[in-house]
Amino acid sequence: MILRLDCPACKRDSYSAAVNDFRPCPYCGIIFSGRYGVEKRDGVRIKKELPVALTYGKRALNASTADFSQKGIRLQIFENALLPVGDTFNFAVKNTLIKAQVMWVKNKTDAPATLAGLKILDGKLNLLGML
Repeated sequence: MILRLDCPACKRDSYSAAVNDFRPCPYCGIIFSGRYGVEKRDGVRIKKELPVALTYGKRALNASTADFSQKGIRLQIFENALLPVGDTFNFAVKNTLIKAQVMWVKNKTDAPATLAGLKILDGKLNLLGML
Protein backbone atom coordinates (compact mmCIF):
# COMPACT_ATOMS: atom_id res chain seq x y z
CA MET A 1 0.00 0.00 0.00
CA ILE A 2 1.31 3.46 -0.92
CA LEU A 3 0.68 6.29 1.55
CA ARG A 4 0.54 10.03 0.91
CA LEU A 5 2.79 12.01 3.25
CA ASP A 6 2.85 15.78 3.81
CA CYS A 7 6.36 17.22 4.04
CA PRO A 8 6.69 19.08 7.37
CA ALA A 9 8.88 21.75 5.74
CA CYS A 10 7.48 22.55 2.28
CA LYS A 11 4.00 21.03 2.88
CA ARG A 12 4.00 19.27 -0.49
CA ASP A 13 2.78 15.72 -0.97
CA SER A 14 5.12 12.78 -1.39
CA TYR A 15 4.42 9.06 -1.38
CA SER A 16 5.93 6.11 0.48
CA ALA A 17 5.15 2.49 1.20
CA ALA A 18 6.92 2.70 4.56
CA VAL A 19 5.57 5.34 6.95
CA ASN A 20 8.24 4.57 9.62
CA ASP A 21 11.33 4.97 7.42
CA PHE A 22 13.17 8.28 7.19
CA ARG A 23 13.43 9.46 3.58
CA PRO A 24 14.23 12.80 1.90
CA CYS A 25 11.40 14.96 0.55
CA PRO A 26 11.66 14.88 -3.26
CA TYR A 27 11.00 18.64 -3.40
CA CYS A 28 12.97 20.31 -0.58
CA GLY A 29 15.30 17.48 0.55
CA ILE A 30 14.46 17.55 4.27
CA ILE A 31 14.68 14.07 5.82
CA PHE A 32 11.48 12.97 7.58
CA SER A 33 9.26 10.04 8.43
CA GLY A 34 5.49 9.97 8.14
CA ARG A 35 5.30 8.57 11.65
CA TYR A 36 8.17 10.28 13.48
CA GLY A 37 8.41 13.66 11.71
CA VAL A 38 11.65 15.45 10.93
CA GLU A 39 14.94 13.59 11.41
CA LYS A 40 16.60 14.96 14.55
CA ARG A 41 19.95 13.17 14.26
CA ASP A 42 22.75 14.37 12.05
CA GLY A 43 24.50 11.69 10.11
CA VAL A 44 23.64 8.17 9.15
CA ARG A 45 21.55 5.84 11.31
CA ILE A 46 22.65 2.24 11.25
CA LYS A 47 19.91 -0.29 11.97
CA LYS A 48 21.56 -3.05 13.94
CA GLU A 49 20.74 -4.93 17.10
CA LEU A 50 23.70 -5.11 19.45
CA PRO A 51 23.49 -6.27 23.08
CA VAL A 52 23.74 -3.47 25.63
CA ALA A 53 25.08 -3.83 29.17
CA LEU A 54 22.62 -1.48 30.88
CA THR A 55 22.15 -0.90 34.59
CA TYR A 56 19.68 1.79 35.57
CA GLY A 57 19.39 2.58 39.24
CA LYS A 58 20.20 -0.75 40.82
CA ARG A 59 18.52 -2.88 38.14
CA ALA A 60 20.21 -4.64 35.25
CA LEU A 61 18.01 -4.30 32.17
CA ASN A 62 17.93 -6.66 29.19
CA ALA A 63 18.41 -4.31 26.23
CA SER A 64 19.83 -3.94 22.74
CA THR A 65 20.30 -1.20 20.20
CA ALA A 66 17.64 -0.78 17.51
CA ASP A 67 19.67 1.77 15.56
CA PHE A 68 22.53 4.15 16.25
CA SER A 69 24.56 7.02 14.85
CA GLN A 70 27.55 8.98 16.10
CA LYS A 71 25.29 11.21 18.22
CA GLY A 72 22.40 9.01 19.27
CA ILE A 73 21.05 5.54 19.98
CA ARG A 74 17.57 4.07 19.96
CA LEU A 75 17.41 1.36 22.63
CA GLN A 76 15.03 -1.56 22.91
CA ILE A 77 14.54 -2.60 26.53
CA PHE A 78 12.78 -5.94 26.82
CA GLU A 79 10.63 -4.98 29.81
CA ASN A 80 8.69 -1.94 30.95
CA ALA A 81 11.24 0.50 32.31
CA LEU A 82 10.82 3.93 33.86
CA LEU A 83 13.50 6.14 32.35
CA PRO A 84 12.76 9.81 33.07
CA VAL A 85 13.45 12.16 30.15
CA GLY A 86 16.56 14.20 30.90
CA ASP A 87 18.27 11.55 33.07
CA THR A 88 21.82 10.56 32.19
CA PHE A 89 23.47 7.18 32.70
CA ASN A 90 26.38 5.04 31.53
CA PHE A 91 26.21 1.76 29.64
CA ALA A 92 28.36 -0.38 27.36
CA VAL A 93 27.93 -1.41 23.73
CA LYS A 94 30.52 -3.92 22.48
CA ASN A 95 33.07 -2.90 25.14
CA THR A 96 32.58 0.81 24.39
CA LEU A 97 31.52 2.84 27.43
CA ILE A 98 28.86 5.43 26.58
CA LYS A 99 27.35 8.24 28.67
CA ALA A 100 23.94 9.27 27.32
CA GLN A 101 20.91 11.40 28.11
CA VAL A 102 17.33 10.17 27.72
CA MET A 103 15.56 12.28 25.08
CA TRP A 104 12.29 10.33 24.75
CA VAL A 105 10.71 7.13 26.05
CA LYS A 106 7.85 5.03 24.68
CA ASN A 107 6.42 2.00 26.48
CA LYS A 108 4.88 -0.49 24.08
CA THR A 109 1.24 -1.31 24.73
CA ASP A 110 1.22 -4.74 23.08
CA ALA A 111 4.23 -6.21 24.92
CA PRO A 112 6.34 -5.56 28.01
CA ALA A 113 8.99 -3.49 26.25
CA THR A 114 10.31 0.07 26.16
CA LEU A 115 11.90 2.10 23.38
CA ALA A 116 14.16 5.00 24.34
CA GLY A 117 15.98 7.63 22.31
CA LEU A 118 19.34 8.58 23.78
CA LYS A 119 21.70 11.45 22.99
CA ILE A 120 25.36 10.46 23.34
CA LEU A 121 27.13 12.86 25.70
CA ASP A 122 30.47 11.10 26.07
CA GLY A 123 32.03 8.18 24.24
CA LYS A 124 32.02 7.41 20.56
CA LEU A 125 30.71 4.43 18.72
CA ASN A 126 33.05 3.18 16.05
CA LEU A 127 30.35 2.78 13.41
CA LEU A 128 32.51 0.74 11.07
CA GLY A 129 33.56 -1.54 13.91
CA MET A 130 29.93 -2.04 14.93
CA LEU A 131 28.88 -3.52 11.59
